[in-house]
Amino acid sequence: MTTFEIKLLAAAAAEIGVHEHEPNAGPKIDAWLHAAGVESPNPWCAAFVFAMCKKAGWKGRVEHPASCDGWLTWAKANGKLVARPRIGDLVVYNWDGGAQDHIGIVTSARAMSSGRFTLATIEGNTNIGHGESDGVYRRARTIEAAKVKFIRLYAVTA
Repeated sequence: MTTFEIKLLAAAAAEIGVHEHEPNAGPKIDAWLHAAGVESPNPWCAAFVFAMCKKAGWKGRVEHPASCDGWLTWAKANGKLVARPRIGDLVVYNWDGGAQDHIGIVTSARAMSSGRFTLATIEGNTNIGHGESDGVYRRARTIEAAKVKFIRLYAVTA
């Protein structure tokens, strides 16, 4: 792992347990949204990722950092998409084939022979189990490869 990836994981892990005070709002959430250029309340998974990247020292610039689609557009334009994830990559989820739905930070990943990935992540604006998305949590997901894209901010190797 790069120094950046270590710092990114540490920054994200330090925020586990942050919760909304109102739907899509709260002191830290409002700050993350503001830093990503949008007002509160708003969906904030991408703003969380942006804030953690900046806290870890990333100097990049995403045109719409509070948007999952913004991250994916930036990654495509800058050659940052990779086929197989590793620790410290970003994962962008698309559950229904429309706009990108969610983004998180990969803490472990395993490709399965069935065309799926088993991922452990830290995500903002999510939940554990079922219910309303309301905080920063560690998540474990098994998901079809066709429903995710992976962004590697540094040291791109496919």
